[in-house]
Amino acid sequence: MITDYVTAERVKIQFPYLDAKHFIELDGIGPQVISELLMGEPRPFSELSEVDVQNLRDQFQAKVPNPFAYWLKMKAETTRLEVDSVATDHGLLEQLLDSNT
Repeated sequence: MITDYVTAERVKIQFPYLDAKHFIELDGIGPQVISELLMGEPRPFSELSEVDVQNLRDQFQAKVPNPFAYWLKMKAETTRLEVDSVATDHGLLEQLLDSNT
């Protein structure tokens, strides 16, 4: 996973065997990220127009100061949608989901 879109594109071209992906292209959380940043329905990256991709890149850079924290929260949110409970002994996932990170 690469958090800078331009870098991800360059790595894809120069090193295709690495199967590098930008954050917004990840399976599992990518559609949810797209939904949140473009304020629409979840959809795969492959269905975006060039205009959508540019808007998504701009929104990602403007709204995601810490890509790892954002990924972690998005992963927790998508996990919550897939399972009955994200409860842990120490309540860490619940705290993360309730935070503004």
